[in-house]
Amino acid sequence: MNLLADYLWLFGGQAIDGGVSDSVFSSDAVDRTSVWRQWQPSGGGATPVARHSHSAASLPRGDGMIILGGVQSDGGVLADAWVGYTYQAGNSTLFSWSSIASPPHEGGVSSAAMAVYGDVIYVIGGRNGTGYRHPDLYALRVSGVGPFTGVWSNIGTGNPDLGPNETYTSPPARDGAGFARSGNGLYLFGGRGESGEVMDDLWLYRPGSGWYNLSNETAAPARYGHAMIGVTHQTRYLRDKIYIFGGRGAGGEILGDTWEIDVTPRPLEYDVNGTLIPPDDTPVWVWTDFTLIPLTASPRWGMGVELRIVQGKTPTQEMWMAGGFGNDTNASTISPVLDLYKFDLNFTDSVCREGFYNQVSAPSPHPSTRLDASRMHFNASHM
Repeated sequence: MNLLADYLWLFGGQAIDGGVSDSVFSSDAVDRTSVWRQWQPSGGGATPVARHSHSAASLPRGDGMIILGGVQSDGGVLADAWVGYTYQAGNSTLFSWSSIASPPHEGGVSSAAMAVYGDVIYVIGGRNGTGYRHPDLYALRVSGVGPFTGVWSNIGTGNPDLGPNETYTSPPARDGAGFARSGNGLYLFGGRGESGEVMDDLWLYRPGSGWYNLSNETAAPARYGHAMIGVTHQTRYLRDKIYIFGGRGAGGEILGDTWEIDVTPRPLEYDVNGTLIPPDDTPVWVWTDFTLIPLTASPRWGMGVELRIVQGKTPTQEMWMAGGFGNDTNASTISPVLDLYKFDLNFTDSVCREGFYNQVSAPSPHPSTRLDASRMHFNASHM
């Protein structure tokens, strides 16, 4: 097994013909001429039903993905959770599904935000079949190989470090938000609130400490269904950063802007006598609008997105983005998008020549367009 191989994985989503898919595809992220490969689950066991608007993330251990909830073909909202993973059988690599416990979302959950911190998967928000938006944060620790069972912990909306007479705020309920890890925390941005309002607030969750409201630092317009990823001390200049692209705005418009948030902690400071001032690890939030960079991807929302780290003397990062709906800033003419983009997060020579976004060919067979919270994953496996 080649544990360093990089592959893109896609599951489910709304297809170009309006149907809902239960297909699993993968493609080599290094070989740009690679075709998309469709996988048939092995073992003959149960598999997840077709869905869109589900949440998903790569397993920290690197051999699979986890999916949660979503909307099935009849419009029903699902409450299940699954792990899809690869394993070796002789000289063959096979793919299988395993059903796992899901968070106790009453009435199911769709368009929840999911992110990974260490070996813990976090899920927040989402919407059930009646339109109710869940406010709580759940966590699941994953380890080992192959199928696993685990129990989701309801972290709720409180801060475990607060005393009985202290007050605390946490993010309002929402769906369609961006959620990503950078530095020593998880950042939550945007989404749709309890009344369907489109939000522009920014929150930081630090495991073991709780939530911090950073909304007065927000510069990007309100949105939901956007792409959002984070990098941690591995960019060329060792900064912690969040990247946001696209989504749908407060007026229903389809966005095509790119934003960077530098969330690097403040540097160490010394007083006039050379004595170290007690460190403050609160980041300095610096927003940068990258909308005018060359070769920007077309406006879209509901795309698959994932971070790829390229190891080397100086590790680099790439945000990969596939599919979605858009192609037109006029919300009345929404159409599927079938392209695949790589967004270079480092100021390299190629970026100076070609721009941050580079369209990558995706030869036939191409997976169906993916809509709303369907994710793209980088997992280590040998094809």
